[in-house]
Amino acid sequence: MLDPWKAGPRYFSIWSSDQIQKIKEGGFKVASDGPGTAYLGQQTNIPANTPLPNAFEVLDAAVKAGFAYKADTVADLAKQIGFDPETLEKTVSTYNGYCENGKDPDFNKPAKFLEAIGKGPYYAVVGTPYCYSTCGGLNIDRNFRVLQSDGKTPVNGLYAVGTDSMGVLFTEKKAYVTFGGVAQGWAFTSGYLAGEEIAGTILGK
Repeated sequence: MLDPWKAGPRYFSIWSSDQIQKIKEGGFKVASDGPGTAYLGQQTNIPANTPLPNAFEVLDAAVKAGFAYKADTVADLAKQIGFDPETLEKTVSTYNGYCENGKDPDFNKPAKFLEAIGKGPYYAVVGTPYCYSTCGGLNIDRNFRVLQSDGKTPVNGLYAVGTDSMGVLFTEKKAYVTFGGVAQGWAFTSGYLAGEEIAGTILGK
């Protein structure tokens, strides 16, 4: 669950018109949790069981804006989003089987959230695995001096701290990006230590 960033910059959520009709008439079964909706401009969570009468209109607008795709069949939808049609059809069929049996052996999704993808037209909504900080930054040495492109030579008088120097924290070998508070912790710590380093340089210590 904490490793979606490894798959790349986006993913797709597949919906059927049957599912959207249920949302239109009765809303979502649960309210979305966490701060993400506010960060992304929605301002607040959508209350559970609140009908969304304009659900199809919103999706159509998303399709026009390029945030979603629409097709009459799963295979055609797959072609639009660059997936192998046979693979996506098999994935949807397998998932619908899990919904029917009430058990998801792949991801252990709770039975109460297993809802079959019904009849089309079908929608693919673009999603992205957000990390609440930058995942790169200037390369620095142990004294917080920014390094030149050779990765060894300091730029005279230039220091970087906080998210401007996050390059020292992120690696594909360990998922620091998933550690809660890593950006704030690094901002406080690096700022304090860099301040000492700069002061010492100015004072000639």
